[in-house]
Amino acid sequence: GTETAKCPWWDSFPRIIQDPLKDVVSHHGNIWMGGGGQDPFYGLYFQRQTTIHAARDAQAARDAGVKKIVWYEGFGTAHSYIAQVKRNEKGDWIKNGTDSTWTQLVRRHADWEKYDGEPVVRWIGIVNHFEDDAALKPWTRSHREYGCPPMTYPDGRIATGSTVTQTTDQDVLFGPETDPRTSRVFDAGCSKDVFGNVFFEYGYNAAVNRIDPTTRKPVGPLAGLIAVKDAPIGTPDPGFTPEEWKKAKTAGYAGDVYSGKDIACPMWNDYLDASIRHAIKEADIDGLWVDNFSPWDNFNSRPIERAFGEWTVAGFRAFLTGEWKTKIPADVLPTVDPESFDVRKYVVAKYREWGGTGDSLKDCMRNPAWRDRRWQDDPIWRAFLVYKRRVGTEGLTRFYETVKKRGAELGKPDILVTGNDMPMFSLGWVRDNLDMVSTELSWGWGNTAGPRGLMPPPQSGYVAVYRLAREHAKSRFVNVWMYVPTELIGKPNIGHVLHYQGLANHTMPKAQLTPRHYGSTAGSPEGVAEFFSFVEKVEPIFRDRKPVDGKIGVFYSSSSQLYAMVPGGYPDHTHQEHSFAFFGWGTALTKKQIPWRAIPEWKLTPETLDKLSVLILPYVIAIDDADIETLARWVDNGGRLIVGGKFAPRHGEERNFDGRNESTSPFLSACLQAARQGRVIALGKGWIVGRNNDPGLAYYKEDARRAELIERIESLLQKIDTAEPKGAIPDYISVPKDFPFGVDITLHRDARRVFVDLNNTQIDVKTDTVTESGPLRFEILLPENWDGNTVDVTVFSPHGTPKATIKPVNGGRLAIDVDNIRFYTCLVLEPK
Repeated sequence: GTETAKCPWWDSFPRIIQDPLKDVVSHHGNIWMGGGGQDPFYGLYFQRQTTIHAARDAQAARDAGVKKIVWYEGFGTAHSYIAQVKRNEKGDWIKNGTDSTWTQLVRRHADWEKYDGEPVVRWIGIVNHFEDDAALKPWTRSHREYGCPPMTYPDGRIATGSTVTQTTDQDVLFGPETDPRTSRVFDAGCSKDVFGNVFFEYGYNAAVNRIDPTTRKPVGPLAGLIAVKDAPIGTPDPGFTPEEWKKAKTAGYAGDVYSGKDIACPMWNDYLDASIRHAIKEADIDGLWVDNFSPWDNFNSRPIERAFGEWTVAGFRAFLTGEWKTKIPADVLPTVDPESFDVRKYVVAKYREWGGTGDSLKDCMRNPAWRDRRWQDDPIWRAFLVYKRRVGTEGLTRFYETVKKRGAELGKPDILVTGNDMPMFSLGWVRDNLDMVSTELSWGWGNTAGPRGLMPPPQSGYVAVYRLAREHAKSRFVNVWMYVPTELIGKPNIGHVLHYQGLANHTMPKAQLTPRHYGSTAGSPEGVAEFFSFVEKVEPIFRDRKPVDGKIGVFYSSSSQLYAMVPGGYPDHTHQEHSFAFFGWGTALTKKQIPWRAIPEWKLTPETLDKLSVLILPYVIAIDDADIETLARWVDNGGRLIVGGKFAPRHGEERNFDGRNESTSPFLSACLQAARQGRVIALGKGWIVGRNNDPGLAYYKEDARRAELIERIESLLQKIDTAEPKGAIPDYISVPKDFPFGVDITLHRDARRVFVDLNNTQIDVKTDTVTESGPLRFEILLPENWDGNTVDVTVFSPHGTPKATIKPVNGGRLAIDVDNIRFYTCLVLEPK
């Protein structure tokens, strides 16, 4: 149909597998995440190595009917790694046998255990690219086709050489005599901690660092490596518990050093522009999986680690003394010198004023003064949050637009840009400036999920995560690395449960058939093949379907998450009001079989609200005046609000998160009164109801009381639904009281059909045992224009074909009986 013709190739059931092409084909994948042309920001020289045979790989993928995507780094890390290169008798660098333009690596960090002790040891990476290293030419920034400008400081100085070694000799600059961490490329362009030091992380070769039991020392070789004794551990990556991360980051001899990029530094986009042209022309890629398309390494969950690069410091000074000058209190403004203000010095001085001690991150990372709630009242800190969000969104948008522009010029107008880290840590950086979310997700410890995390099925809140993720990008689909704990690797049933829950919610797994050291995804290789085979079979039928969003929205306030951040992260990781309340509401609505949609703040428009009857505001602390006015007009015209917990005590970004006087607005007063009194209040043609203690927050945190707490949620919905005129929330799905808690019903529609997805999450994760649903009976509301039509049903299921019977009942409803569900069944309904 017409709808399908407009659909980009990546917007229809993306089956991504990160394994060799032959395994992608044999396991029914349609997108291969391979290596040819990838650029994790080691420099163009490294990328060239991966493109030498890439065109052949791309052709093989095309012949197999598979698209090829590669890993790119967003504003995460830029690397420098240990390597061994050699010269011939003439003194020239020995080149690769296949590509005479490329200097051959004899050894590098990944296989340093095989280093033979001969020269030349050299640190290679992004620094060499910007420094135009003669050993790596032509694959440096002076490349005639893929070149870019040099790295500079904000004042225009070219960032060249070392901060401690005065030399122009590149063999010295990149040799083991000079610490690669002292490069001015890192110093100018990368993330810095609050004391002005580049925040480095380290990669260790496990074979080199293995301890010899007789000598109690690493077996080596250790030549050229950096002895790391006191590296800050930092925040765990997705898929790791804090304990696992600490173990992975223990001291050792590092052959890879890397730092996050300062997202305010424009040279990273200059480099990206060159790199993406190289990848498209030389490796013929179809898309990118972009790591750190987020605040992760350029702001972090503990901003003291990496929020303060040189370009950020200079940009914030200009922002504070220019556009934002009128937003700062008059008594604070004189302290901001437009020529020399350094936010790092300001933050450290304030930290010491509040009792903080120590002169380095190592000494004071855990000091409670970094988490003092007084930061939330500090106007300079709040302005810094606003600046970082804006420059973060601008940087990611430039990244996206650069890739899209070069793709269109080079014959790839539908080049795919996926991004990692959303929505669990996005903070408003990503606002539809992305094709598809492709993120790492685990149910345990998380930055915005707390120390307990989301919990596994059947309690899992993944559906709320999927729906919020979808709102961050342009695709109908979300793609997820579904990590599982080590003891569940290869277990088939947890894979089936997560995969089919995803399918019911327009989410597809990013599969890894081989366990990886950085986290392994759910299911067995056989289970992945079975799942993707089923999806391949039903795709022609499912292709145009879209979720039935229903009439309820749950508001997502990235500003509330951002405002809550202080230099040391969230003041209380165990109690994050907005995040927890959002996930609680989303999970509870899903368990009550109520269709709903996540509404992020950048989509809070009259057009969006016109499609809703009810909007839930879960602990929304910071919100713009314009959004308050939009909500007030909507309620005045008949909209209905559920206010959970505090509402709008702070202005949004446009007013620097200043405190708000609630008495100035009849709308705000009504919201707060409804929450305090727990009753329905009429306003214009609309209604407001609330609770001071948001039941969504309690539902998320107090998992042992969920059966009781869901009744509180239901009572708020009933109050708002029974206000006149009644029936604001259509009863799309009706289930009896004994309907299984672990079975979810999700509705989809295309132009002529209704799809009823049933997915069973009743699993004991410890034993990988699934309890089947048994007979199910429920009713659904049919589309209005189907009234009086006879309805046909077709059943699709990966494990047998359950018997389903349907029968029209009063009120335009359809009664449905299904005899049993193991993992997933879809009933496709079509009027005759």
